Amino acid sequence: MTVRAFSFMGDQKKVIRIRKAQQSDAVALYRLLEEAYSDRGVDYSPIDENRLMCWITTTIADGEVWVADRSGRVIGSIALIDFQFPWSANWVLINSWLYVLRNFRARGTGKKLMEAVFASADDKGGAPLVIGTHSGRDTDWKDEFIGGFGGVTYCGGTFFRPPYGQSNHE
Repeated sequence: MTVRAFSFMGDQKKVIRIRKAQQSDAVALYRLLEEAYSDRGVDYSPIDENRLMCWITTTIADGEVWVADRSGRVIGSIALIDFQFPWSANWVLINSWLYVLRNFRARGTGKKLMEAVFASADDKGGAPLVIGTHSGRDTDWKDEFIGGFGGVTYCGGTFFRPPYGQSNHE
């Protein structure tokens, strides 16, 4: 797979770099996800520190984690894992998390994370993607944001992008 890194300028002339996460990013991802879960507005499942850290490090090792890095600070991330629905022999890439700090959402950070994910899926022979958006606050914004990318179909809190080169309506 071709590893892509995107760099772009934020509002304050600091470069935001989209790159693959390393194990050394685990603590920064922990802080980011801790904020993501406290930002959702409903505390239906409290964070267990050990389990969260284990999930992050395992996902970095076994999945594909992209981070938005602004001068060494992780300000957003999306993680993909291979997933097989119980009723199908086919595999998809499904997101484990997607979160961008509120102050960086209007700067194109989420868009660049999604572009990295789409490019990565295309590098894997056009792997199908399932991107979930159902998580507490801002679900309408997330639905609008993900829905703004071409080639995705809304499926009740989840978006599906079929294998590269196939229509959503076949």
